[in-house]
Amino acid sequence: MSAGQAKKRKGKRGLSRAGGNGITQRKRAETGLRRARDQAKEALEQQTATAEILKVISNSPTDVDPVLRSILSNASRLCQASVGAVFLFDGEVLTNVAHQNASAEFADFLKRSRPRPSRETTTRRCALERRTMHTADLLNDPEYTPLDFQRRENARTVLSVPMIHDDRLVGVITLWRREVKPFTDRQIVLVQTFADQAVIAIENVRLFKETKEALERQTATAEILHVISSSPTDVGPVFEAIVKSGIRLFEGAGVTVTRPENGQVRLMAIAERDPERARRWKERFPFPLTREYMHGVAILDCRMVDMPDVEKMDERFAAGKRNFAESGYRAMTVVPMVKDGAAIGTIAVVRDAAGPLSDKQIALLQTFADQAVIAIENVRLFNETREALEQQKASAAVLGAISSSIADTAPVFDKILESCNRLFAGRIVGLNLVGEDGMLHIGAYHGAHREEFERIFPIPVTSESGSGLSIVERRVVHYPDTERGEGVPAKTRQGCKTIGIKSAIFAPMLWEGRGMGAIFVGRDHVSSFSEKEIALLRTFADQAAIAIENVRLFNEIQEKSRQLEVASRHKSEFLANMSHELRTPLNAIIGFTRIVMRRSREKLEPQQYENLEKILASGQHLLALINSILDLAKVEAGRVEVNPGEIALAPVLEHCARTVEPLVKADAVTLVKDFDLALPQMVVDEEKLRQIVINLLSNAAKFTARGSIRLQAHASNGSVAIAVADTGIGIAPDKLEVIFEEFAQADASSTRVYGGTGLGLTIARRLARLMGGEITAESVPGSGSKFTLTLPLRYASPGA
Repeated sequence: MSAGQAKKRKGKRGLSRAGGNGITQRKRAETGLRRARDQAKEALEQQTATAEILKVISNSPTDVDPVLRSILSNASRLCQASVGAVFLFDGEVLTNVAHQNASAEFADFLKRSRPRPSRETTTRRCALERRTMHTADLLNDPEYTPLDFQRRENARTVLSVPMIHDDRLVGVITLWRREVKPFTDRQIVLVQTFADQAVIAIENVRLFKETKEALERQTATAEILHVISSSPTDVGPVFEAIVKSGIRLFEGAGVTVTRPENGQVRLMAIAERDPERARRWKERFPFPLTREYMHGVAILDCRMVDMPDVEKMDERFAAGKRNFAESGYRAMTVVPMVKDGAAIGTIAVVRDAAGPLSDKQIALLQTFADQAVIAIENVRLFNETREALEQQKASAAVLGAISSSIADTAPVFDKILESCNRLFAGRIVGLNLVGEDGMLHIGAYHGAHREEFERIFPIPVTSESGSGLSIVERRVVHYPDTERGEGVPAKTRQGCKTIGIKSAIFAPMLWEGRGMGAIFVGRDHVSSFSEKEIALLRTFADQAAIAIENVRLFNEIQEKSRQLEVASRHKSEFLANMSHELRTPLNAIIGFTRIVMRRSREKLEPQQYENLEKILASGQHLLALINSILDLAKVEAGRVEVNPGEIALAPVLEHCARTVEPLVKADAVTLVKDFDLALPQMVVDEEKLRQIVINLLSNAAKFTARGSIRLQAHASNGSVAIAVADTGIGIAPDKLEVIFEEFAQADASSTRVYGGTGLGLTIARRLARLMGGEITAESVPGSGSKFTLTLPLRYASPGA
């Protein structure tokens, strides 16, 4: 071969080798591209499956089954699994809740099986170790111990992925392949993602159910509280609301409320979906309150009694077991209603299926029990408050009768007996009084058999009768059973039997240790009177004693008043007569003294003339005093008459001011007339009006050394107010009323300094009141005083 040919052949081989390398690279690229497309497709399918499951989760917040079915469907498809299953863990065993492509036999096995975490299978091992388990070939797994039919399923490769929430095992997802073909890492990660989504779905449903249950419990308790607030006088509606809420919240259950009464457990309310079963259950009540029954233990020992299975009931509940078994239920829980450490009733839940209640259900039952206690207490307090109010009203009514019947005990006794009859449910009520003869007489009586009762009286105040014993021993005597009870006096026993009384109570009426009588109440049935009733009867007895004493004192006061009235009239007549007899010689003394002074002034020595002046002043003062006493005596004796006439008020006030002007210290005091000359006409006794106004002006002049005296008047609303205001010495606040009393002065020394009888204001006020008016005073010590006379514009006689 020539060199050229060799070179040419070599070139051809190079071209051939280069072309082969190009084909290989192209194939590799195509393979990589195909693999990338497959991976992209797989990733897209996985993402699509994940999105689909998330959509199912969002659309099924109350049910996890659709989510689990979607997970199994997608996992089996994407992982080429022959069979798939989901198990949930309850803390003890695994339960199959969903499966995919399982044979009928395998599906039945999964449904019935309750495996515990162990090492026998991949699923159990996953639950035990709480991590993903991947077995490439079960036949090569030394710990695998399948059953025969599992071998027939020909399961070879298994993948189990745990569902974990807060380090707690929720369940397991398991996929089987019938051929030996390990799952890829991508497939394992995908199933782990599905497991996380399953946990989210399960938690969502759990939270939704818990929220719903909590809302239902809160709604139930709120409804019961509403019933409690709207039924303060009756626990029946509350008990009904409790049992109705119970059957709504406890599936397959019946609920009862019971209370102890007279040694028995009595049914207060029941709720059951089956009316016939409710009827049969009601027939089981009442039963004895003993520890042979679960209700008895709950009440007597004040503790919850839980019986998850009646077939396994404690033998000490033999009687309760027989009673309960006939109702057809399998389980019972009894919760006591506790008040102050003692059980006052129970709430019980009975169930068709055996098994205990959950802690939340027991807590709900306890809440119902607490609400029942609240309702019972509310009713008790309401009734006690109502009884107390009724008793207070009754007591107040008796006091009202006492205050309005101070001269007669009959209305008081009637009110007391009417209250006793109503508040004590008495068939007869009565009141016996100790008479002047020392014997007991009927003072008042309400009820039947009065004629038979009256034949017994009068009776001595001895311990041979209930009334007598209560008075003798100063205590309430109480006989719950007058026929068979001990210590019942023979007369009381016989008397009660005659008129059909089975129980009686007697309360003494005492005043300063002295027995005045007794109140008694009789019932036609055997019963004990409560402490509150006994206390109320004592109150009535005390009020009756007050009424009797009031009448006695009233009669005494009336007699004394009559005697004092006669004495006062005699005194007033005496004063009137004596004043008249004294004025005649006194006027003569004053007249002769003036004559002597006028005719002998130049003949007498200054000292003698001064003595005559003193005699004249003393005589005039004594005459003024006698005149005042005479006026007061006339008023008190009722001998002063009002002689009304129509007058012009302004001129009368002008005259009064001019009359007093000589008494006013002109150099230091100004008399001011501050009234409208157009004052209205009045119908009044002019003489008495002048007397009052002059008295007020004279007093102002006497006690005012400097400043002013102001006479004011104005009319409004059918009356006129005439005021005298001065800037004198003033009056202490505690003396403003004293000054209107007879012979009274604001200050005892003022009589000596300023003079006066101490009767002027007394007479002025009495004359004002005689004419339908009043005089009031206001003052500031050291700054002056103001006296105001108020009179009607037109006097109306008392008989008009």
